Amino acid sequence: MAGALADYDRVLELHPNQPNVLTVRGNVKMDLGDVPGAIEDYSRSLDLLPLQPHVFLLRAILRGRTGDAAGAISDFDSALQLEPGRSEIRGLRGLQKMRIGDILGALPDFDAALNAKPDSVSFLANRGLAKTYLERFAEAIWDFDRALELDPQNAEVLAYRGEVKIQAGDRLGARLDSEQALQLNPKGFIAAYNLAALAAREGRTEEALDFLRQALAVRPGLSGKARTDRNFEPLRDRPEFLDITKP
Repeated sequence: MAGALADYDRVLELHPNQPNVLTVRGNVKMDLGDVPGAIEDYSRSLDLLPLQPHVFLLRAILRGRTGDAAGAISDFDSALQLEPGRSEIRGLRGLQKMRIGDILGALPDFDAALNAKPDSVSFLANRGLAKTYLERFAEAIWDFDRALELDPQNAEVLAYRGEVKIQAGDRLGARLDSEQALQLNPKGFIAAYNLAALAAREGRTEEALDFLRQALAVRPGLSGKARTDRNFEPLRDRPEFLDITKP
C-alpha cells in the first residue's frame, strides 16, 4: 500500500492536475489511516472537477469521522444534488444531523433511507434514537423491535431499547434488554448505565454504584449525565456517588 502511494506521488509530481489520480491517492491514504491527507486529496480533486458525487460522498464520510458534522452535511447535500435518488446518502446525512442536534431534520432523512432500504438495522436504530430524543417512545420501540427482528444479537440496539423502556416506565423490559445486551457485550456502557439507573430507582444502592462504575470506566463522559439524571436521585448525596461522578 505504501508503494502504491509512492507511485501516485510520482505521477502527481509530473501531472499535478489529475482529479482521478488525486481521488485514488486519497483512497490509498484513507486505507493507510491518513484521514487529513485523504480529505486534502478529495478536496483538490473536487476543485479540479466539481461534479463528482462519489468524491463528495467519500469526503463527507471522512469529515464525519473527524467530527466535522457541518462539513459532512454540506458534502452530503452536494452529493444528493448530483444524485438525488441515492436515498442511502440521506440516511448517512441523518446521522450527522443528529450529531449537531437537528433531530427533526434527521427524521425525514432516515424515513427516506428506510423507504429504499427497509431492512437497514443501522437506519432503524438511528431513527429509533431520534424518536427517543423527541420522547416518541412507542415509535422508538417499534424501530428497535424491527431492528432486533433483523439482528437479534445486536447488543447496541438492545441497550438502546432498554434505555427508552426506562423512560417509558417499563422497568422489567428495560432490565431484560440491558442484561442481555451486557451479556453479549460486557463492555457495553449504555447497558451498564441502564442497569445502574434501574438499581438506583429500586433502592439497590451497591448494585447501582457497581454498574455505574462499570459504565464510567468505559465512557467517563457519562458522569455529567449521571449527575443530573433523576434516576440517581436516591444516590445524590452519597459520598461514593459524588466521588465517581465528580467533574
